[in-house]
Amino acid sequence: MSHFRSLFRFSHKEVGQLLAKARPLASRLGLKIISTTAQPGIDHGKLLIIIPRRVGPAHVRNLIKRRVHSVFYEEKLYLNVRESALLVYPEARKFSFDDTKAFLIKAFGKRQTQEITQ
Repeated sequence: MSHFRSLFRFSHKEVGQLLAKARPLASRLGLKIISTTAQPGIDHGKLLIIIPRRVGPAHVRNLIKRRVHSVFYEEKLYLNVRESALLVYPEARKFSFDDTKAFLIKAFGKRQTQEITQ
């Protein structure tokens, strides 16, 4: 089983490669997921969470991150071996934990066996 921290840790080089190669996976007003296949040698999915300051004060941004971390780990969405980025917009402040959970499960759950063409 993967360590929790490794699911969300990216080097600067990995971030650049992810953003250059990623294609849209799912979106909703306030949230957007872009994704690409994982690099060779990685046996679990990874998620980069991008939340700009305009979303809100630090405690709001941290709340959103904690919710996403919780869902990604507890629902075992990392078993979908992809590198993904979650882009968060100000509208996401209104989402409850259940809204966020439903969006992430729908986005990652349906596509576990499918690959996005590049």
